[in-house]
Amino acid sequence: MSCYYIHKKENYSQIPQSNSVSFLQIVSTSNLKDKTKKMKQFENLESSIKENLPIKKSKIMKYKLIYGNISDFEDKNSNKWMEVLNFLKGSIAV
Repeated sequence: MSCYYIHKKENYSQIPQSNSVSFLQIVSTSNLKDKTKKMKQFENLESSIKENLPIKKSKIMKYKLIYGNISDFEDKNSNKWMEVLNFLKGSIAV
């Protein structure tokens, strides 16, 4: 896990992360076959990562994996959007 944000937009310079980082991972299921076991694997992966936070030398304190196909996120009132919003609201320091 990185302790820096590095992006082309920032000329690839190392920008230190905050002392507490929230990581939201969204995984597309659009190309998965019917009856796949990937969704259960996603849930297990999320649980495993959460159990090991904070990971050594990482500032990630909160992690969420949300999966779905594009149509799951098209409606701003959908359950998937609510999951995203709830995670973000719970991660913002006010």
